[in-house]
Amino acid sequence: MKNKYYRTLKSFARNILSAYITLKEKDEYTLVVVIGKYDNIRELFRIMCCSGFTPSFAQLEDEEWAGYRDEFILSLFGDEVSVEKMKHDDIFYSTGGNVIYVLDECNSKVLSKCDSKDIRTVSIRDDFDTTAGVDYSFDILLDMLMEL
Repeated sequence: MKNKYYRTLKSFARNILSAYITLKEKDEYTLVVVIGKYDNIRELFRIMCCSGFTPSFAQLEDEEWAGYRDEFILSLFGDEVSVEKMKHDDIFYSTGGNVIYVLDECNSKVLSKCDSKDIRTVSIRDDFDTTAGVDYSFDILLDMLMEL
């Protein structure tokens, strides 16, 4: 399992898109999955739709309105993006994919429900704590280039 750090959700989204494109060049049946909570998955869904993915299914319900406070699964497959709840009737469903990104906001039980050779835990931090040993320099450069 790999741990990845990103400064913003947008830079993480760019990495997801890059990974998807690279994998799809090798295998047209590529599946990339992101597991996270409502706010982050909703924003990633929006970014993917704006990036050219066709929304195929979206089971996104605001936690304040619907009462669902658990994880969602965002899937990229065949140039389509979908979102569904990961937990049904108090049971976490299993998911698979070529790459699975699990945001650090998720319940630790989620990892045992991931079936992939490439599982990456993801932290999104906007602080620059150099004592943490996290190098954001490439991430910062990407953000600067995207703003040009």
